[in-house]
Amino acid sequence: MISTIKHSLFGLTTVKSFLLDDGELVLVDTGYSGRCAQNILNAVRKIGRRPDEIKLCLLTHRHFDHVKGLRRLRDLCGFKVAAHQAEAEAITEATGVEVDVRAEDGDFLPFAGGLRIIHMPGHTEGNISLLAGRALIVGDSIRGNRGSLRPPSRRFSEDYGLAIQSVLRLTELDFDEVYVSHGRNIERNGKEQITNLIKRLKM
Repeated sequence: MISTIKHSLFGLTTVKSFLLDDGELVLVDTGYSGRCAQNILNAVRKIGRRPDEIKLCLLTHRHFDHVKGLRRLRDLCGFKVAAHQAEAEAITEATGVEVDVRAEDGDFLPFAGGLRIIHMPGHTEGNISLLAGRALIVGDSIRGNRGSLRPPSRRFSEDYGLAIQSVLRLTELDFDEVYVSHGRNIERNGKEQITNLIKRLKM
């Protein structure tokens, strides 16, 4: 089960975290502040679990709106922290928290039923997506838009051309659901939606 945790500012959803529950809990991204950390703690309790049951926090990339809740949550929950090895030092510099698991493309993490790391450079050097069963968590690699998908933000991507090339490789994967950090998630036919996005990008 994947729970979406929305973090809002002035009544508008700005970014999301995701909580994976397959017996043990895995958190993906922490939001932009201590207030986001509180949102996450509330979500954990809402499903009848304890914060110390979060065993791993996986960060999709180093941007502040994904990592700034990390310090408070790690101190409260005591979980391990994972990110792509290219992001690890920047995350530690931004948060004061060491990255315990420095992942690379194709790594399989034995948490929550098994998590596969998909390196998707371009948005940042060590940007990743995460394959969890039939669900694909893409972070900022793709954005949602009213039931369809959009390419990553050109403005906030370090290398937009490389970010687009990273999107193209998603057709190699097998999934149904797509979870995005910004915009609306795709709950079914996710691979078809990404295939349609790629066709538009190639036009």
